[in-house]
Amino acid sequence: MSAAKRMLLGAAAASLALAPAPGAAKSPPGMPTRAQMAACSAFEDVDFRKILEPQADSVAAPQADWRTRMDSQTRGPFAGIGAPADSKIVLRIWAGPGETQEIPTSTSSLVWLGSDDVWRFHRVDHAATRPPPMKPPPAPDPSGVAPPFVPWTRDELERFARSESAGVLEPGQAYGIEATLADPCFLIQPDSMPFEVPVRKGKPPRQPCWGVIGGTLEIAWADGRRRNVTELCGGFYASAIIGAVMYARPFAEDAATKAACERLRATAAPGPAERRELAFCNSGLFAEIAKRGLPEAERNVLYADAATMTSLELMKRHWFLSLWSAGALKKARAKIEGR
Repeated sequence: MSAAKRMLLGAAAASLALAPAPGAAKSPPGMPTRAQMAACSAFEDVDFRKILEPQADSVAAPQADWRTRMDSQTRGPFAGIGAPADSKIVLRIWAGPGETQEIPTSTSSLVWLGSDDVWRFHRVDHAATRPPPMKPPPAPDPSGVAPPFVPWTRDELERFARSESAGVLEPGQAYGIEATLADPCFLIQPDSMPFEVPVRKGKPPRQPCWGVIGGTLEIAWADGRRRNVTELCGGFYASAIIGAVMYARPFAEDAATKAACERLRATAAPGPAERRELAFCNSGLFAEIAKRGLPEAERNVLYADAATMTSLELMKRHWFLSLWSAGALKKARAKIEGR
């Protein structure tokens, strides 16, 4: 079953689970059941009703239009670049400059799952106050006369103030986005987690929030569903996916890794060792494993563990893995081994 289909089924199951039982007291839209909240440790003390009721009664502000305008302003000359029309899922985030940045920089990042089931991204960082480079004087003609100096054009200045990054998404981030979109805890999380999170009666108040995650993550599915998610303080189930989209990275391979991995990818009938190395390639771990000089026996153990352990167990046993890179390895192995 494809990742997109699993996410669609997960969302449908969550919708059914959120439906109130006959005769139950009226709850605000999106109110999860006790069992759903109990399964999500970060929600242990959260008073969902105090979060959801004000949102249900409020009139939605035209935030989407505002974000679209700011997103276009950040992208500037790159504003016309977007996800293909046949994308299965599109995620977008815009965030303005932070107070601690030396050069105030806004970010617009777009991540999408294409019709080929490959995650790609396009990200633009706009440093409006960054000075452009000095333009060299024009070279003189054969007679030694220099032509008039022509300053940078407006389009050139706009591009100098922006950094563009695009390509296939790094496998760990791709896995993390898929895992979050299918996570039941993410599915029941309120779309807007407030700055001060209310707690249930009898629970101690939460510590003040200092680090703020700016930006609202916009998620659009091909079937027309939409979701805008904000998590200001972090610590819940949207912060990681917001960070993955905001700081999207390309699946980049150095020359030696690319040569080795392309040779493996071109092998018609790879043997056990080749399939193992190919999984390391496709999960983005080949260079890291080579750098650490893992011997053959340890490589075999890592590959075998990826078949039987959860991502968390895999990360704990093989300390150089993150939770998402462990998940990416499990996914790559399952695809290569056909299960």
